[in-house]
Amino acid sequence: MSVSSGRTEVAELAERAWTASMAAEPLNGTVLGDSHCDGRLADNSPEGRAAVVRDFREIGRRAHALPADELDDTDRTTRAALLGFVETELALQIPEYAPWSVDPMAGPAVSLPNASELQPVGTAEQRERALRRWREMSGYLDRYTAGLRSARTGGQVAAAVLVRRVLGQLDDLLAQPVEHGPLAEPARAAEGPGAPEFAAELEELLTGAIRPAYARLRTVLAEEILPVARPDDRAGLCHLPGGDELYRQAIRGFVTLDLSPEEVHETGLAAVRDSDRELTELGRQVLGTPDLAATLRRLRTGDGLRYTGKAEILAVARAAVDRAEEVVPDWFGLRHCGPCDVRAVPPHEEQNAPFAYYQWPAADGSRPGIYYVNTYRPESRATYESVPTACHEAVPGHHLQLSVAQRLQGLPAFRRLVPVPAYAEGWGLYAETLGEEMGLYRSDLDRLGARSNDALRCCRLVVDTGLHALGWTRQRAIDFVVEHSAFPAERAASEIDRYLAWPGQALSYKLGQLELLRLRAEARSRLGPDFGIRRFHDAVLGAGSLPLGALREVVTA
Repeated sequence: MSVSSGRTEVAELAERAWTASMAAEPLNGTVLGDSHCDGRLADNSPEGRAAVVRDFREIGRRAHALPADELDDTDRTTRAALLGFVETELALQIPEYAPWSVDPMAGPAVSLPNASELQPVGTAEQRERALRRWREMSGYLDRYTAGLRSARTGGQVAAAVLVRRVLGQLDDLLAQPVEHGPLAEPARAAEGPGAPEFAAELEELLTGAIRPAYARLRTVLAEEILPVARPDDRAGLCHLPGGDELYRQAIRGFVTLDLSPEEVHETGLAAVRDSDRELTELGRQVLGTPDLAATLRRLRTGDGLRYTGKAEILAVARAAVDRAEEVVPDWFGLRHCGPCDVRAVPPHEEQNAPFAYYQWPAADGSRPGIYYVNTYRPESRATYESVPTACHEAVPGHHLQLSVAQRLQGLPAFRRLVPVPAYAEGWGLYAETLGEEMGLYRSDLDRLGARSNDALRCCRLVVDTGLHALGWTRQRAIDFVVEHSAFPAERAASEIDRYLAWPGQALSYKLGQLELLRLRAEARSRLGPDFGIRRFHDAVLGAGSLPLGALREVVTA
């Protein structure tokens, strides 16, 4: 194979991977500002799901067959990125498209309402695309419902706790008047000529087709799935037919390293031991507590460590982002150019949403990056979590990372626009570590909050593998998180349910951070006085989203 023919095939596969990814989930295309996706939903029929898997496996097979030693450095990196991207997309089929999956974080009770806020409706053409998408929703929901029933006959059912959570979401959704619900947001947002007719048609779709489909889904979940759903003592993937291989697939996709569940579990146990020791020492220094249990108890229940109102949570988050923006130039050559918008998590998802999360900007600049902060029950939200979490989700974390990636020139779209989980979440957790070095933590409590956040990420390695590979019960996993982190039992339960819904995804944070810290230490050791932190960060961010093995090659070079 000549270098030029290899380059052509790499470029062809990269374009095909991007097209396949947008076809697999057009809602992601809308998030990224790709208007071609705005009128579609995924084909979630059995044939559609099989086609997605078949397409990605073929891309992976062809990329693997390319002789790496005959490619130049750029195409060799893209080939490695393609192989990792394919593994990630296949791993995503588990929570997103497995016919038995019931997901309270990204299932249709959340994903379709979320699409409403992002759907462009400013022009007649955009409104027509919105109507095409809304016309597909009832069929999409009915196919999802049929998939649940079909999987049940083969012994594949979701964990009962996830079914109960989604039933609660559906009850909330169905209880709202059509015109006030989140799915009617495009009708409320449309203005100008044709807007009233658009709003009337969209609301008619909601009343006559979409809400009845949601009601049918609720009936099947309550009457057919919940009675046979996996109980709390058998909630992990290992209790499903073929679950062991599914979980290994999840690790390959989300971590992009060839690790066994047992290796990840042992890494987690070692990390938790280190975390326990550091939390105990910080607790003595900052809180005057004598041991780990007392430190965690104080963090959970201590006076003055909780918010009193929603506005306060948002104000602290905005101030943390503003402080970070001021010092970014000292630490990064490659930087974002657009501001990070800070908003409250929408009411329809706040009960099941994490403390905060980030939504990357539209690639065409039509929508900013958004840092969503959960203001639900402010009295349950710890003040010491806010600044480290802003570092992770906003600046110098995901907002900086993903905004930089979008503007990189000469890279395939999938490397600029679709983050590899271990790379993205590893960077987010690394950014929490960086927050202290950048002077963003203004108090000992901020530093303790960062250590507390990291403790949870260490626990994830243990409990995710425990649930899905070692047969742990849900309660055992909850107890482990409570014993080794500041999360109270209620929040620990929500975390565990997240891991049940997204097997393997929670591993990407700590394993990605550990690899970044190793790379930085190695670079500093090899370069000595020539090491520069800005150069290191630009090397990590300047090649786009990469699997960890390819990132190591790029940074080392």
